[in-house]
Amino acid sequence: MIWEDPKNMTGLVMKSKGFESIGRLQVPKRLFASDGSEVLMCSNGSISRKSTLRLLTGIFGKLIALALLWMTLWAMWALSDARANMVNPTEAVNAIIGESEAEPFIGKIAIGEAIRNKGNLRGVYGLSSTRITKASSMVRAECEAAWRESRASSLVGDASVWGTDSDVRKFKKSRWFRSYEFVRRIGNHSFFRLKKRGAK
Repeated sequence: MIWEDPKNMTGLVMKSKGFESIGRLQVPKRLFASDGSEVLMCSNGSISRKSTLRLLTGIFGKLIALALLWMTLWAMWALSDARANMVNPTEAVNAIIGESEAEPFIGKIAIGEAIRNKGNLRGVYGLSSTRITKASSMVRAECEAAWRESRASSLVGDASVWGTDSDVRKFKKSRWFRSYEFVRRIGNHSFFRLKKRGAK
């Protein structure tokens, strides 16, 4: 087998059993066979060959796996954010006013969260409430702040349905409500999420 110096130092470096002789010093070196494969010296003095192509494939494989993981996480975040962006912010604030004008700030945030989880305002009673036009500037400002806060809060998890006690009594008569489960109660509202598969 012909050993080649990867740094083209022929004549300056003499290779011997996996070591370079430089003056009086002998230091371990990476050797390459004439076919381009890497040759490694084992501790017992034996030689093993590891393809340079395999080394590169391993490195690129790990980089590709990391890139795919990052892209997946980014796509999940973007999809979640995109659903929330489908809701017009002004209408969302109006809905929060109509649904929870008299609720504490945390209750308003909870409604905002559930609206984001829902991804739309279909069937939201508060959007047609007469309180929207009668609300004070202070109430509107508080509901606007609640909508902004709801983007990063986690008060109701993935709940997308909510209602007062009277609303829940009506919900229980509907077939669609059977597929939902209670999450928590905040203020005068109870929040529900879609049941996970297998849950009764």
